[in-house]
Amino acid sequence: MQVGHVFEPRTVINAADGVRTDVGSGEGILVSSATVAGKEQKSRFGKAYGAIAVDMEAAAVAQGAQARGVEFGALKVISDAADFNLPPLDRFVVDDGSFRAVAFACHVALRPWLWGSTIALARNSSKASHALCGALTSYLDRESRDREVSREESLVAALNPTKAGPESASGHTYLGPEVHTRAKRQQ
Repeated sequence: MQVGHVFEPRTVINAADGVRTDVGSGEGILVSSATVAGKEQKSRFGKAYGAIAVDMEAAAVAQGAQARGVEFGALKVISDAADFNLPPLDRFVVDDGSFRAVAFACHVALRPWLWGSTIALARNSSKASHALCGALTSYLDRESRDREVSREESLVAALNPTKAGPESASGHTYLGPEVHTRAKRQQ
C-alpha cells in the first residue's frame, strides 16, 4: 500500500499472542506489533499472517473493547510503505507509548545519514494524517446525515479509488484534537 491509503481492516491480530479480532467489515489483516516495525519485520508479518499493514495499537484497543463489551472498529492510514527504511525510532518510545521527540531530534541532528529518511517520514506522516482526517470527516458527515451506517459498509472503496497490492505497510493513527472539535461543531 502507498502512503496516504486509508483502509478499514477486517481482522486485527496481536503479534505478541496471536489473538485475532474480527471486525466484520473492511478488508485485509492488520497486525499489531509491540515495537516499531522496520521493513524486514513488516515483510515477516506479511508472510506469516497475510497482513496488509502493521501498527502498534489496534490489537490492544480491540482487546480492551472486547473485555468491556464495546463494539470495535479500526480505520487506518499508511504512513510508511512496506519497503521504507525507518530511522531508529524504538529507542525513543517510552514504556507508556509516548515519543521522546526532542531526544530523537538531537539524535538525528548529529547523524546526517538519517536526515533523508527522517524528512521523508515527516512528509509521509503529514500526508497520512491529512488523509485520515479527511476520511474521518467524511465518515462523521455521513454518520450525522444517515444516523445509521451499516456495519457491513466499508469506507475503503470511497476513500481509495484504486486497489493496493498485497505488500505490508505501517498504519498511522494520529488525529489532532482540532478535528474532534470541528466535528462536534458541525453536528
